Amino acid sequence: MTGVRMCHEQKAEYACARNLVLSFPPNEKRELDVFFLINKTRPLYIECKTGEFRQDLDKYISLKKILSIEQKHFILCVLDLDPEQCKGLSAMHGLTFVNMHTLGQHLSTLI
Repeated sequence: MTGVRMCHEQKAEYACARNLVLSFPPNEKRELDVFFLINKTRPLYIECKTGEFRQDLDKYISLKKILSIEQKHFILCVLDLDPEQCKGLSAMHGLTFVNMHTLGQHLSTLI
C-alpha cells in the first residue's frame, strides 16, 4: 500500500500486481510479492520478509539478474532490520534492503 500511495502522491502512472507468479523453463516458478511497472517502463519489485531470509538470498540475486532490474528497484523489505544492517546487506549482496520504516523514504526517491 505504501507503493500505491506514493504513486498517487507523485501522480505517477503505474500498474501493480501482488503475488504474481512467473514461470521459467524448464519447470521453475517464482512468486513475486509486489511488482510495479512505473510510467510503463520502470520495473519495481518489493519482496516482504519477516524472520529469517538469508537462505533465499541467492534466489533473489538470480531473479534480479533474470529480470534485469537495477539494484535500487529490487527491494527486500525486512521487518526487523535496523538501518545500518540494511546498508551493509545492500552493499554486500547488490539488492536494496529496507525495513518498514525506511521503505516509504526509499520509494519516494524512485517514483
